[in-house]
Amino acid sequence: GQSSLTNDWQKGWSGTNLADADVRNPVVLDIAVERCLALLDAFPDLNELQLISREGTAWKQETFAAYAAEFERIRQRFGLPEGIFNLELMSEIVVEDPQSIEMNPRAHPYWTVLPGDDYLATCCGSIRFIEFALDILNDPRLAAALNQRGVQPSLAIYSPNPKTIQLITPGVAAMLPEGMKISYLADYGARDITDGLDDWRPLFNGKRPVQMISWLEFDGCMMLTQGWCHSLDENVKKAHRLGIKSIGFNHWRVRSLEHNAWVAASACFDANKQDRDILHAYCASLYGGHALQLAHDAYAQLEQATLFTKRHTYNIGFTTSWVFHQSTEPPGYSWTYLEQAVQQYTRISALFDELSTVSAGWGRQQALYLRDLCRMSAGHIQAVFHLQNAKLPLVGFKAWPLGNPRAAWPAPELLEVLYAQAEKALRLEEDYMRVYSQWVETCDEQGQLAMHQQGVIEPFRLLAEVIQSHLPRE
Repeated sequence: GQSSLTNDWQKGWSGTNLADADVRNPVVLDIAVERCLALLDAFPDLNELQLISREGTAWKQETFAAYAAEFERIRQRFGLPEGIFNLELMSEIVVEDPQSIEMNPRAHPYWTVLPGDDYLATCCGSIRFIEFALDILNDPRLAAALNQRGVQPSLAIYSPNPKTIQLITPGVAAMLPEGMKISYLADYGARDITDGLDDWRPLFNGKRPVQMISWLEFDGCMMLTQGWCHSLDENVKKAHRLGIKSIGFNHWRVRSLEHNAWVAASACFDANKQDRDILHAYCASLYGGHALQLAHDAYAQLEQATLFTKRHTYNIGFTTSWVFHQSTEPPGYSWTYLEQAVQQYTRISALFDELSTVSAGWGRQQALYLRDLCRMSAGHIQAVFHLQNAKLPLVGFKAWPLGNPRAAWPAPELLEVLYAQAEKALRLEEDYMRVYSQWVETCDEQGQLAMHQQGVIEPFRLLAEVIQSHLPRE
């Protein structure tokens, strides 16, 4: 069917099909309204009710004509000008970047539009969400309750694909009533959000407040130390220049993001100063004195490593068993990029180690912490290197996925090599756990430890044990 690759990706990732109810069904609308009313009852201090779209859509049509009819229905219903939905651009087929290293599709950015697909499904899904959300808010029961409580309604689109955002924004801007707050979560990572902000311009007509949702970290690099200081600063500066009224920042943890959180907060309270070096200010506040330049260099290089791993080893740091089951499927990551990423984090760990020797108090403690986290990051990437060495050869012998009864296991000489690689990967991940456990204080860090045990240690150990079980017994 038309535009199904993204939905197939979702099933392959989670094992679960998405299911979208038809938003034009009055029963679906009634359920949504009743849920909003229940939320108002459950949270008496609520001052804003935000309806946010799901990340991705399963609603698709089989033909271009069917999409065209749906867009025309919405255009006529809202009295929009002809041509506001550019179906010609929406139907363009995405092609693989010829400069990119081949990578398994499951390691691609999630909820983007994969090569071979078009933008019709994601664009139509987003526009249908706006229609549905407005119908919910216009229901007399909910409208009366919001007015009585003084609760502000707002809408948010979660569509982390720049081309989709570019194509839907003129229509979204035209559909929204004056004064309706709209938020966009339009990409992954502060740098990418910044690069796409110009496509939001149709929203900036003075008739509504616009919120940008950005990131303190990228979840696909969750197991890696991340630095986004300059990216976050530029993100806020550009948002301020364009007239965005408020900013929110996604994050999954608290600890390890201190520098990103400090920069994001400081930039928002000082957004009109476009010529400042906010990283310099952060390093001065924590380290100061003769350690200032060294600290600045360490965080700057951390940001380069963060951007490198996001671009070249996408989703290598996802928690649960993503790396084991998904992103290292053939052809896996480039071994060259893995080695380069290990070298970067190893070098940065040494910088933070040096910084700890010339710092005092909280500065020294934070430098030691980041030294260890960067060492752990290098170890995890190196573990993925060894995991691929053990896993990918098994594919040709039908021994991967594990458990295939018709597997033609390789000769003992090769199995010995693969077992050694699987053991190296496991030992590196166990070292990750040991080092991290020394720093764990908060519930978010405890959660990371649990996820690492279940999603990394256990499957890595399983691989080593299965390979070992096929070695000849002495």
